[in-house]
Amino acid sequence: MLSLYSSVMKVNDYQVWVNLGCSIEEQECIQPVLFSLTIHFDQKIQAEVSDQLADSIDYVSLVETIQTTAQQKKYSMIEHLCFSVSEALRAKLRGKYSGVLVTKIKKVRAPVKNLLDGVEWSCKVDL
Repeated sequence: MLSLYSSVMKVNDYQVWVNLGCSIEEQECIQPVLFSLTIHFDQKIQAEVSDQLADSIDYVSLVETIQTTAQQKKYSMIEHLCFSVSEALRAKLRGKYSGVLVTKIKKVRAPVKNLLDGVEWSCKVDL
């Protein structure tokens, strides 16, 4: 069903240092990854009308969830890290908001010769 109202929130390039890599050696060296979120809400967000912090989406809490999830263990695959963060964010938002969450992760320093701009993966989940 098409909604009559839609709002979008984006959080761009939140950097987290994580243990990520296929090899043990790569996992032992923490490296930066960038997380970006796009949340398509299918309802009006109260802060749009009230102009009150209490009615807004707490993006500080969202990035804290990203950091906590990303740093809770060592990850072998960028896909699994992205999925884990997406699920943690969905659990945080579910029941409060409806819409679609897209989580994107960028491994900035992929160990591939001549790969200049890293590797990205994204997950899309319904709230």
